Amino acid sequence: MRSRARRRRKQLVKKAKSKHELQQMDDKLRKMCLKVSKCIENLQQKWMDAKVVQLRDKISFVVGVLNLVVSSLVFALRPGYIPMVYSALALYLLLRVWSYMSKKWHYFLFDFFYFFNVAYLLFLWVFPGSEFLFTVIATWRNSLVFHSLEKMTSLFIHLYPPFVFTTITHFIPEDVAVERYPALKNLKMLNGYTAFWFLVYYKLIVIRKKSKIETGKHINSYSTMSKGKGPVANLLGKAPERRREPAFMLLQFVYTIITTLPAPLILYPSQTASAVFFTGIFTVSVWNGASYYVEVFGQRFEKELLQLKQELEAMQRTESVLNNSGSPPAVTPGIGEEGKQLGEEEGEVEVEESEVAAAASGMPELGIPEPTSDGKPATGADKITLLVWGASSSVGAYVIQLAKISGYNIIAVAGAAKDSVRELGVDSSKIVDYRDDRATVIANLNKAAGGSAFTHVYDCITSQDTVETIVELLSTAPNKGGKVTTVLSSAYDDKDTNVKLQKEKGVSFDRTMCGSVHNDKVDFGTRWFKTVTEWTVEGKIKPNKVQLLDGGLDGVPAGLKLLQENKVSNRKLVDTMPAPTSSAAAAANAVQQAASSSTMAPLNADLLQITLNENASAPDFEKLVFGQKFSPHMLIVEWNHKSGWGVPKIQPYGPLSLSPAAPVLHYASGLFEGMKAYRSADGSGKIRLFRADKNMERMNRSAARAGLPTFNGEEFIKLIKTLVRIDRDYVPHGEGQTLYLRPTLIGTPDTLGMGVPTEAKLYCICSPVGNYYSSGTGSKPVSLLARTDVVRAWPGGTGCYKLAANYAGATRPAMDALLEGYHQVLWLFGPDRQLTEVGAMNLFVVFRDQGVDSESTRYEVATAALDDGTILPGVTRDTILSLLRAYKAGNVQIEGLPKPELIDVVERKVTMDEIIEKAEKSQIAEVFGSGTAAVVCSVDKIGFEGMDIPIPIQADGMSAFMRTMLREVTGRQWGAIPCPEWSTVC
Repeated sequence: MRSRARRRRKQLVKKAKSKHELQQMDDKLRKMCLKVSKCIENLQQKWMDAKVVQLRDKISFVVGVLNLVVSSLVFALRPGYIPMVYSALALYLLLRVWSYMSKKWHYFLFDFFYFFNVAYLLFLWVFPGSEFLFTVIATWRNSLVFHSLEKMTSLFIHLYPPFVFTTITHFIPEDVAVERYPALKNLKMLNGYTAFWFLVYYKLIVIRKKSKIETGKHINSYSTMSKGKGPVANLLGKAPERRREPAFMLLQFVYTIITTLPAPLILYPSQTASAVFFTGIFTVSVWNGASYYVEVFGQRFEKELLQLKQELEAMQRTESVLNNSGSPPAVTPGIGEEGKQLGEEEGEVEVEESEVAAAASGMPELGIPEPTSDGKPATGADKITLLVWGASSSVGAYVIQLAKISGYNIIAVAGAAKDSVRELGVDSSKIVDYRDDRATVIANLNKAAGGSAFTHVYDCITSQDTVETIVELLSTAPNKGGKVTTVLSSAYDDKDTNVKLQKEKGVSFDRTMCGSVHNDKVDFGTRWFKTVTEWTVEGKIKPNKVQLLDGGLDGVPAGLKLLQENKVSNRKLVDTMPAPTSSAAAAANAVQQAASSSTMAPLNADLLQITLNENASAPDFEKLVFGQKFSPHMLIVEWNHKSGWGVPKIQPYGPLSLSPAAPVLHYASGLFEGMKAYRSADGSGKIRLFRADKNMERMNRSAARAGLPTFNGEEFIKLIKTLVRIDRDYVPHGEGQTLYLRPTLIGTPDTLGMGVPTEAKLYCICSPVGNYYSSGTGSKPVSLLARTDVVRAWPGGTGCYKLAANYAGATRPAMDALLEGYHQVLWLFGPDRQLTEVGAMNLFVVFRDQGVDSESTRYEVATAALDDGTILPGVTRDTILSLLRAYKAGNVQIEGLPKPELIDVVERKVTMDEIIEKAEKSQIAEVFGSGTAAVVCSVDKIGFEGMDIPIPIQADGMSAFMRTMLREVTGRQWGAIPCPEWSTVC
């Protein structure tokens, strides 16, 4: 290695163009040699280290051998005692129950052999006349290892019962055995107990617990084996998805029967066959146990050798390029290659917004001092021990650097990229490898803390394993609880779960929302981006390295695969997009010029031209069905990227002139709003709009997201008011009847090119409508079908915008719900099955915590939050929240509600598990939806995975909060309750 390094240095000296370049090359060479030497040294130490075989594995191995020895001695000397030995070793079952319960694997405990062993113990000591257990023997190959407590338990569960039976049958005097176990007189080959158990298991676990298993937090045999790589997974993969679970149960049943048959046919009648069989089984067990250590630790060593080989090959390639080119190669990072610092070549610095936001805003969440702007340690920071989990991640690297500047005592958790954490200034003794088992990780963390208690944890990974490990760490000595902030959602985002955890273990969770620096923490964000940018320029903070993915969008799958395989650490993946096509570039430039040009015409209501419909028919308010009758006029304004907004026109209602190539027809380049015009309840004849400004704000947000032109909302409201005045006769007079308004914006250029539209139409049509539900507005409750197999929206998508594309995909699931006897779809999202929306409405759930009497019962009105972009910010939703919060604050009087101090109004995640649990405890007061068309609507049941969850409603189909909100909202819409800030008179 040294001679090779000297040769390479001589080559570099000849080829270097300057003294500075030579120094850089010398430094790189020295680092490479040092790294290779360190790798070899580490491998040698690991291979020679006696601790590679953990103490508990040794103990487990010894105990396993002793079990076999003791069993053999008892078998040879006192075979009649074998049932007693088996009963004593049943302690393994208790250990398995405890182990699986702690891992949330407890559905495995309902597998056949647990049922078998419990029943066998009952047979031996309580029901010796029972026969069915003697007919079963199954010896699964994957249980024939006893290198650890886990496998010893499997060995006991699967092999000891048939071993006991063989002893009773062949090695205890027949008269003694028959007297003690009368079942031997009438030994049946097979019976129906096995089939009965499979049916019960299928009902109780596969069907009833399906929802919990699908979250991934609980597992059973099917969820484990179907996702593996063995023959079972391959076989199930060929079956349709809906039939895989029944197929698995059938396969398991057939397998059990087949492995049972040798018992009555061969092993029970023949002592010799039984002896040969069990000798072979125990031999295989010992063989597997002995080979475990060589195989597992040999594979670890082989893996590290392979990694070292790859690094040496990379050095060889670099040297070859140097020899051939005479100068260092240009670096073009690709898959598997580490990139440069952002802006390294251009002399610029790019500050990664989301990482800085997450790192800096996490400090207020943890309640610890922020770094001072002058870069000096914060007061009292040296007394704080901060644990950073995922220190080599993009966020973790910034957390470490900010924490170093703050002066905290840092303990870091990392894996393969521990060297990068050391480079950030963290001492090696304070870096813990997460790849060890949980107990070892916790022990190493406490050791690294040197007796100091952990009080603050920043989880930059936020997986189920990291969260559970952190909770276990903080809740055991010497730690006494603490605060945790996470970068992603966790099980403790739920308020009740978090409060319970804090009470029981002193641990509280909070999520760092990087988006908050643009909203409620905008001042904080402005200050910190400025400070961090300055520190980055000065070299106090290093930005993350990047790895470029070539090929535009084609490179994304490769990047996702790297992430999935856990091969990305200490760097960011950046996708390089090719230059846009000429048509797309022209469209993008056109829109950009349109947005910045002062010559573009704005939307101007003063330019309105009106052409009345001379053939308008008289209004007909009989049998008003939503959206099937229209007023005689419509409003339309055209836009193009050269001149801006054209002349607004009110003209007779009729078809649009549209190119068949228009983007709205091909790429769903369109959006809409839903509004209503209300005839005043006071008989004055005034027509009102309700919170029209909120509709305009949402419409402009949707337009910006879809690449369509925005407009002046106040001018458009003026135009709509004029349209309503012209068609005022079409505003119904009946109770609950309104004129529904549908403002719409669509992309219309004559091109199939995929790009930002260069032409658009903004128009509004009107439709007289009656009560949304034929039996009265909100008076007929609806039933919901909760779906997990279809998704309405997802984070980063367009669910929070009123785009036309969002609604087409919802129509078929809605029809399916109707065919199954339900009115609407309850859209669920994520592995925890969060309740998002119902049909096209927002959803409210009212929980109650029963007090001593009705006067002390507390209520929580919960609806999904808007923070992840999956929920449409409904105007009616906002109205209900505003009214309830104003009532709670004492700013408005509302009759029919509990006392303000007994109501909590929250925007949070609600899951189906919570609905099921609280429904069983009668803690759901009501559920209702809200939207422009229906206002509010009660829910009387939720169908979910074959069962109906009843929701309380009153005799008239309403519920308390829903009834009150219906009265309060419609009162303000029709003008019965004065509300000038929300009501606009046309």
